[in-house]
Amino acid sequence: MKVCLLTNEIYPFLPGGLGRLMYNFCEQNMRAETPIDLHFLMPDSAAEKFDEMREYFKEKATLHLCRPLGEYGTKLSAHLASDKAFHPEFSSNYKLPMQYYYGLLEAEEHAGAAFDFIEVPDIGGWGHAILAAKRAGLAFRNSQIVCRLHSSLGLITQNEPYQHQPSTWFSAMLGLERDVILGADLVIGHLPAIVEENAAHYNARKIWRDSVKIETPPILLDTSAHSSSQNIP
Repeated sequence: MKVCLLTNEIYPFLPGGLGRLMYNFCEQNMRAETPIDLHFLMPDSAAEKFDEMREYFKEKATLHLCRPLGEYGTKLSAHLASDKAFHPEFSSNYKLPMQYYYGLLEAEEHAGAAFDFIEVPDIGGWGHAILAAKRAGLAFRNSQIVCRLHSSLGLITQNEPYQHQPSTWFSAMLGLERDVILGADLVIGHLPAIVEENAAHYNARKIWRDSVKIETPPILLDTSAHSSSQNIP
């Protein structure tokens, strides 16, 4: 089974909760009786440390790096890269989802086969272009697109109403997130209460709430990895 997880950070090189979770998934997979073929896809913002990360994980997982949008050679990627897309909200919010889309196509090519599962987080609408391509029959036809509930910007904004200025940029971003959360083939939540909160916030139908898989992520302490990350702020 081939599985690809979208992330913008990974422990012990780039700090953050999402990165630690990706690392823990990798370690859990290595301890499994029958490990899956695990892949991580990262945006070009991770380029500076990518070679070091790829070397570190070479016996555990395959890391892929998206190229800058301007290098993909399509009209849409060129417009997004040059900020000439029709609408500024589209241009700013859709850059990363499109970069992940192009990067995922190349990752599949390098992997030699389609991914069985493609997991995206709920934040930022990262999986929007991937889901749209699947719906249109352009790519990923036989892949399950999985959205994992971490903490979407929409949910954060709901609980911090005075910290985020309303804007068309914000409404566009939250719309992308909502489409991914409600449109994924499978949704995974870590806690039932968080699933209920998302269902209420996004006005999800009961069938959505009942089909969400509750899965506690692995909680691991790797002292050797921790000692190698002391320079990370």
